[in-house]
Amino acid sequence: MRSFSPARLLVGLTPLGIIAIGASLGFIGSGCGAADAVRPDAPTADEATGRKCDPKSEITNVFVVDLPPETRSDLELALGTGSLAVASFDCKDVKILRNCKASGAYTFRGTSAKERVLSLENGDAIRAALPLGGAGIAASFEAEASTGMKFDLGLVIAGQLVGSSSSFSAAELTGNCVGATHVITAAKMGAFAMGTSSKAELKTAAEVFGAGAGASSNSSKLTKARDGSLKSCEAAESGSATAPKGCDALLALEVTKLAADVGEVEDGGMGNLILGLMFSEIACKNAAECEAGCNAGKGRQCTALGVALVDGGLEEKNLPRGRQLLKKGCELGDMKGCSAYSDVIAFIDSRVDEAIQYAEKACTIGNDGYACSSAGGLYERKGDTEKAEKLKMKACMANYEPACPKTK
Repeated sequence: MRSFSPARLLVGLTPLGIIAIGASLGFIGSGCGAADAVRPDAPTADEATGRKCDPKSEITNVFVVDLPPETRSDLELALGTGSLAVASFDCKDVKILRNCKASGAYTFRGTSAKERVLSLENGDAIRAALPLGGAGIAASFEAEASTGMKFDLGLVIAGQLVGSSSSFSAAELTGNCVGATHVITAAKMGAFAMGTSSKAELKTAAEVFGAGAGASSNSSKLTKARDGSLKSCEAAESGSATAPKGCDALLALEVTKLAADVGEVEDGGMGNLILGLMFSEIACKNAAECEAGCNAGKGRQCTALGVALVDGGLEEKNLPRGRQLLKKGCELGDMKGCSAYSDVIAFIDSRVDEAIQYAEKACTIGNDGYACSSAGGLYERKGDTEKAEKLKMKACMANYEPACPKTK
């Protein structure tokens, strides 16, 4: 069996909220599939909890082992739907918004199995370390704490789900997203078990799971709170694309705060006036199909959905998201998207210089007569009549009749 030299760690929150106690680390060896014993130092409450959960932080890491099984099941299902999960999160509760999605997908990145044991000596420490459901566990534990017992959480980490995107604005979400505050951007996977032991006793993960020496002593009803198998986690391998069966329980989440509130932004009807006149023929008629096409990299589908959202043609009107979809359509090579995006940022946002760049792109690359004419009109607004006339002439040559000189 390959040996590992012990490493001393500062106690605190490590990535994805897995708290490392100041102790020697034990890794499951790749050769024989057995775990080195990991015995933690008994931390103080402050040491064990590290920093408190703050829902206002851009990124928050939080355990979910303390949640009810039905809630953990909802989370696991949400992480397997093919898009990034969106939640309402406030450090007291996490609620998945099933009909709201963020673009992107999760990829599992396997590691060799790694054990951790978190030991907490009182209810306050439990509530701080496990903010979502620790209050109930703390209440169950208080009587045992008074007799000199401590709470043990044994963890075996087999890898993590990592989202393909890590930064989001509310306007990028799709579906019914009222109440959305965060996107789940990563998740630790493996197995866990809870139990108690005397304050003088330092347990290994195997002992917390009930598979090691002394497992029968100081038994607790909390030992029933577990998910996954220590034995199954012996099959964990670095670089694997899936977690071993029986070692795929959800341990902790990384949640990323949305950049802005979800909601409609008023534009005084300008969006309807602009896009309704010029782009209605490409407006999306089926939101789900357009969304799927856009996520698959089809620029025209992004543009079509963007037009419908700006124009209000799909029941809900969402100017911020529509604007972003038009830009995405342009970036994916759809020149109609460039032209529509130019109109929106010019006439709704008054970003004339930026709008000119997108209109000229559609004019030059797509030979879009309307875009050439729009670029000419924008140059007129800036007082550059010479440039304006050249672009209007190009628009006429591209068969955009309104730009052609009027004959008497």
